[in-house]
Amino acid sequence: MILLQLAGELTGACLTFVRLCFLSHSAILARLMVAEKQLCFFIERGAKPRRARTDEQILLVLLASFHNWRDSIVIVTPRTFQNWIRQYVLRRSLAICGQKPSGRKPVPLETHDHFIR
Repeated sequence: MILLQLAGELTGACLTFVRLCFLSHSAILARLMVAEKQLCFFIERGAKPRRARTDEQILLVLLASFHNWRDSIVIVTPRTFQNWIRQYVLRRSLAICGQKPSGRKPVPLETHDHFIR
């Protein structure tokens, strides 16, 4: 029984790998961004993600076959998508290096009011 379950999981992982090999670079980045966003939600809420049971996975596959995923797509401009990718790459590279984003410190309100006058 355990070997059959392991063989099923291995087959599923291999099929996922083959499917990912045919995706474009931007599609893979989009998947990574979604996965990172989900992980941030889990961390923020303090919940631990759990792996779906086999019967739940079968139900999800059946439900996904009846769902028209094209209705769920949000259309954005290419510029917006490029900005999302830049922000993702910046966050990932800074996380790998262990640095915080650099930039100019905010101007104090007193100084800001002085310039406006």
